[in-house]
Amino acid sequence: MNEVQNTINKISLKRKQLSIMQINMGNLCNHACSHCHVEASPVGENIMDYDTSVKVIEKLKKMNIENIEITGGTPEMNPNFRMFLEELGNVKKLTVRSSLTILNSNKYSHFKELYKNIM
Repeated sequence: MNEVQNTINKISLKRKQLSIMQINMGNLCNHACSHCHVEASPVGENIMDYDTSVKVIEKLKKMNIENIEITGGTPEMNPNFRMFLEELGNVKKLTVRSSLTILNSNKYSHFKELYKNIM
């Protein structure tokens, strides 16, 4: 056995408890950035539907994970996003990965108050 293999065999890899779960709501976004890894845009069609949202929320409630990050394009544009906030906001620590400019739109500005009350 060579020296490198000998060293590898001595390393003990142990999985730690999962502490953060990231949920991707889809690729609908108010921007179309060339660097976006999910190719999100205002015409994004791959968004998490209602039934999947309910299943994900129920699973997250049962899991021993305190920190939930919600991302995916601009989560606020997903019609089921508010349900995530309302269902998980009191039982988990939520972080929303948002474009933030969406909050200046009249259609989505109500999320500012919701974030203040839930998170």
